[in-house]
Order: sequence, then C-alpha cells, then structure tokens
Amino acid sequence: PGVRVLVHPECKHEVVSAADEVGSTEYIIKALDAAPAGSKWAIGTELNLVRRLAKAHPDKEIVFLDRTVCF
Repeated sequence: PGVRVLVHPECKHEVVSAADEVGSTEYIIKALDAAPAGSKWAIGTELNLVRRLAKAHPDKEIVFLDRTVCF
C-alpha cells in the first residue's frame, strides 16, 4: 500500500499496463528527484539505475521490480 509503480516502457506489456506511471529513463530520474520525502517506489528499469537512484534518494523507499518483468 502506498507504493507507486514506475516502469520503463520496455518492460513487459502486462507490467506497463498495470504500472502507475510509465516513462523513459530521464522521466524516471526526474520523477524521483521531484517525489516527496517518505514516498515509496517500485521501479521497473535496469537494476544498476535503481541502485543509483536509491543511493541518491535515501529519504525515499526505492525498490527494484523483479527482472522477470523488466530487463
């Protein structure tokens, strides 16, 4: 509950259809930059980017969606 799902459009169609937001790598970065402290995110994109974003935003909860849904 309370987790926003943000995915890259290259994720599987079912994942993209179910996501709260879909956007490019740049969109994902900007969305997290603008997100309020304490917000929770499940990100579907390349794992290393998710790790960098989580490190850059310790005030937000950022987790990686399983690689079986996003490559």
